[in-house]
Amino acid sequence: MSNLLVLGGNGRTGAHVLEHAARRGHHVRALVRNPDTVQAPAGVELIKGTPANIDDLRKAAEGTEGVISALSNARTSDNPWAKPVSPPMFMTDATRNTLTVMTEQGIRRMVLTCASQRIPPRTVFTEVRKWIAWPTNADWSHRSSRMRLTN
Repeated sequence: MSNLLVLGGNGRTGAHVLEHAARRGHHVRALVRNPDTVQAPAGVELIKGTPANIDDLRKAAEGTEGVISALSNARTSDNPWAKPVSPPMFMTDATRNTLTVMTEQGIRRMVLTCASQRIPPRTVFTEVRKWIAWPTNADWSHRSSRMRLTN
């Protein structure tokens, strides 16, 4: 099985990624802000850090073959319009750092998860969905990296 690095493993989606990857026999390492708050499955290695810090990413990515990113901008509540907690450029910085480290370490596979583009069409959110669906800075960083991307 593969050695995987999971980013955002402390979130709702990331927790499922950790569980499913570990259950399938992958060696899973997760870079998380506070390992004490993560209820990871047995065998998952938790590394304290943030993808906004490139040295944290370098340490966490050593020996991995792929990255699964379940990152998201943190907010004060589940409401998508709630006040952001993450720094304004968190996703862009994290994506650039991740791609830089992947290139340095020869990691060629990345999987992205993102709930923001899963808003059903033809709802009251149609206009918001159109806005969200435009490529983000993170999307452009991926496109220019030549990494094989799955989202």
